[in-house]
Amino acid sequence: MSKLSPARKLALDVLMEADRRGMYARDVLSSRASAKAIDQRDSAFAARLALGVAATQGILDELLDQFLDKPKKVAPRVRMALRISAFEMLYLHTPGRVAVSQGVELVRSGAKSAAGLANAVLHKVADNVEDFATASDVDESDRRLVRLSRLMGLPRWLCARIMASFDTPEGALNFAGNLAPAPLALHENAFATQPGPYISQLLSSRAAMPRLMPRLPLLRVCLSVLPRWHLISTRSLSPQLPRALAAALRLVPVVAPRPM
Repeated sequence: MSKLSPARKLALDVLMEADRRGMYARDVLSSRASAKAIDQRDSAFAARLALGVAATQGILDELLDQFLDKPKKVAPRVRMALRISAFEMLYLHTPGRVAVSQGVELVRSGAKSAAGLANAVLHKVADNVEDFATASDVDESDRRLVRLSRLMGLPRWLCARIMASFDTPEGALNFAGNLAPAPLALHENAFATQPGPYISQLLSSRAAMPRLMPRLPLLRVCLSVLPRWHLISTRSLSPQLPRALAAALRLVPVVAPRPM
């Protein structure tokens, strides 16, 4: 028996409260003191799970219902716990053994008698999740649409409209990242900032030197030219690195200038 992670428990509590009160999961997360009391990484993971499950609930139920004998009789909290594990396997690619183990404990935390059901259903999900994702279980004539629907977590009618709006069906894959968390972006006030302090702080970090030196000329240009245009964008900030270093190592120019 593995120990249930606090992130998954928080995600389940948030989703159940949002469902009960008719609220958005994001609003419940921001109002819960427990989300602020746990480790920052656990809190972020809980948010990823809660928001992801809320966005893909229909697809997750489609996957789970294949392996439930009586889908309509599954208790709401049990189903929500199963959705969390299914979301991990389908969209986060969590290893099956981890997702199944944690899913069983998540179900057990609210309904001990349903742990056996969870174990059986989630093992079947783990065994079939790849076939489900690629839509190999549907007719070939519908496979492209169903695959896109499952990839994006959106209903098929909406995916059909998205596909119809592009010149080629592959163009709809531009929407495939809609479930991914947005990258963290830091906007620098270029009118009040000079590149010198950035460069000095970067050069003071020995650990960054091997990565930084080949990019130093480009970095200096990015920090100095077209001051109204540039944007600092990063997907993750390491607490071991200076904030300026972590941001500047991932400088990306914006395609259009900010308005005057």
